[in-house]
Amino acid sequence: MSAPKYTNKLQGKKIIVIGYAAAEASLESRAHVYIASSSSVRVEKAVSQLQSTAAAAGGEGKGSIQGRAIDLTSDSSVKEFIGWVSGDADGAGKERGVDHVIFTAGDALQLGDLMETDFEDAKKAFDVRFWGALRVIRFAHPEMKDRGRLGSITLTSGTVAYKPAKGWVVAAGMGGAVESATRGLAIDLAPTRVNCILPGAVDTPLWDPLPAHVKAGLMKTFEEKLLTGRVGQAEEVAEGYLYLMKG
Repeated sequence: MSAPKYTNKLQGKKIIVIGYAAAEASLESRAHVYIASSSSVRVEKAVSQLQSTAAAAGGEGKGSIQGRAIDLTSDSSVKEFIGWVSGDADGAGKERGVDHVIFTAGDALQLGDLMETDFEDAKKAFDVRFWGALRVIRFAHPEMKDRGRLGSITLTSGTVAYKPAKGWVVAAGMGGAVESATRGLAIDLAPTRVNCILPGAVDTPLWDPLPAHVKAGLMKTFEEKLLTGRVGQAEEVAEGYLYLMKG
């Protein structure tokens, strides 16, 4: 009997994921997934939910999921996390090193009139979304196997970088910075594949800090402007990360 035409390229791979839906998709692809968040409570909750989901789907042998809290503004915290992932090797198919990195981290979007913007909050957001991404890459890339020849790094920006709405100056600036950095990273880190996904309107917990009626109104506005008539779902975007990892 011949081998399957399409092999699962992520089975047994070690993937650093900062983003729930992408972690779930990677786990379903039988990868060894390592998630991170600034909150240890959120990490524990996410790991528990992902394990339960995998078990309910008959997920035995479908990879593994672990997580730890991380401070993306701290070199030592990021370095410690990467070291933990890279050094996690056993006889169950895990090898030392890192295969793929997915970065979707970001605090609540900085929206509003520029004249009323709290620049300290804006700087903190930039520290996570931009410098945090570069910090993870700085420590993760040296741990990627074979100089990352078969690996990938995928960052996240947004269509707001091209079509900002009123009051989205800071958010658009951060999105544009991440995308521009991706272009430079693709050159500097070659042959590692470096890409950036730009989702449009997607219903994720990112919007939860908004009052319920404000979020509902915003989603309705998005839907009225979209040709599909609806906002995207996180699991749909996750397919993009899988595609880029499989290359």
